[in-house]
Amino acid sequence: MEGRDQPQETSQKLRLVYHAERAARRWRNFAFLAFFLAIVMVGSAITLSTKPGLVGGKAFDEDHIGLIQMDGVILSSALWIERLERMVQDDHVRGIIVEINSPGGTVAASEALLRAIERARESKPLVAVIDAVGASGAYLAALGSERIFSGETSTIGSVGVYFRWYEGEELLQKIGLRERQVQSGPLKGTPRLASDTSSEAVAALESNVEDAFDWFVTELQLSRSLSPSTLATVTKGGTFIGRRALDMGLVDAIGQRRSASRWIIDHYSLDDNLGIEVWAPTPEDWIDGLFSVALSRVLGPIGVSPGAFGEAQRAEGLLALWEVN
Repeated sequence: MEGRDQPQETSQKLRLVYHAERAARRWRNFAFLAFFLAIVMVGSAITLSTKPGLVGGKAFDEDHIGLIQMDGVILSSALWIERLERMVQDDHVRGIIVEINSPGGTVAASEALLRAIERARESKPLVAVIDAVGASGAYLAALGSERIFSGETSTIGSVGVYFRWYEGEELLQKIGLRERQVQSGPLKGTPRLASDTSSEAVAALESNVEDAFDWFVTELQLSRSLSPSTLATVTKGGTFIGRRALDMGLVDAIGQRRSASRWIIDHYSLDDNLGIEVWAPTPEDWIDGLFSVALSRVLGPIGVSPGAFGEAQRAEGLLALWEVN
């Protein structure tokens, strides 16, 4: 009798452990959501109490050189572009420095940044400074500036475009999984993980990459006017340290933000006492970031992508990105 009761007792204990773990997960999610809502409420209070002209909670009521920091992989350009536009509209901003520390990102987002920098440059002096890395799509964006500064050992270049996908048909077959799909044409829905990519589909992707690369090189030449031999070297996709990039004509000068500010002041005969002010993200910007994280945390476990509710923060499509694997 005691032997027959033992499995039943063990099963009951396992059910209790399972329910306890579920309850703990629910409370963790509830606590995270409550914390997130509290942060949003505090941020909203700051936002509502912020007067026009405040940036990151700090008032810029004196003339200055505005600095915007472009860090990380360029998956979306919207927040950077909005900040640039605010700087252009602010009469206290006498010049703009775009400080770059990025390996690039999607071609589309990098192009949008390039055009935004070009537009801002039409209104105010604007130069770019490459900090540690300004490669691929980030270097493309820098081409929109009037002058590019870099450190002597900054990583620069990686001019090029690629498209990557994975094929796992054999692996899926081993676990007994087969994909079925109906599509309107032979190229629709390709490439796919569950099937080999046809030669026709590969050719179409190669054509897209070549077209985007030709466009990249055109923008490079419009800005830099490189010699044929230098262009041939640069378009192999390699990177160069700042001092060599200067010799090749990829950058205009060695220096960081202070050198860039000095050049703007001297070149445009501005007030010699102008300081540099960092235009940090506004409360709205970091609330948007928290909201994206919260959506991922809450919706991810149930298989819903946060991208369904806004711009997906993923590096997809054609990429202008320098990667170190």
